[in-house]
Amino acid sequence: MILKLLTAIAITLSAPATAQSLARDGSLNLCTLMAGFAEIIMVKRQERIPLTKALDVALQFSSGLGLPWSPLKNLTLQAYERPVASSEQARQQAIGDFADDAMLECMKEVSSVSE
Repeated sequence: MILKLLTAIAITLSAPATAQSLARDGSLNLCTLMAGFAEIIMVKRQERIPLTKALDVALQFSSGLGLPWSPLKNLTLQAYERPVASSEQARQQAIGDFADDAMLECMKEVSSVSE
């Protein structure tokens, strides 16, 4: 799953862009990447994968894409602060909500930096 996400992100990031859209698209791509990572990590959480293994996934993601370790570690820790849901429907909801929360927080942060 991680390899598929990395491939999709690489294709997206290599698409041609105009000078005006670079900043906007770069922010959107970064936040989409963080939301995708959040989804992967919350899936691990909902599967009751140990935190040490989830942190290994975060490290692979960081080194594979050249992203800073700290935000990925923090997002992983945030996922593991949330409970594991008892039903499949609730697990899917938790995964989607966590990815949406990560996207929202990223977009807010990017907006505050660019203002």
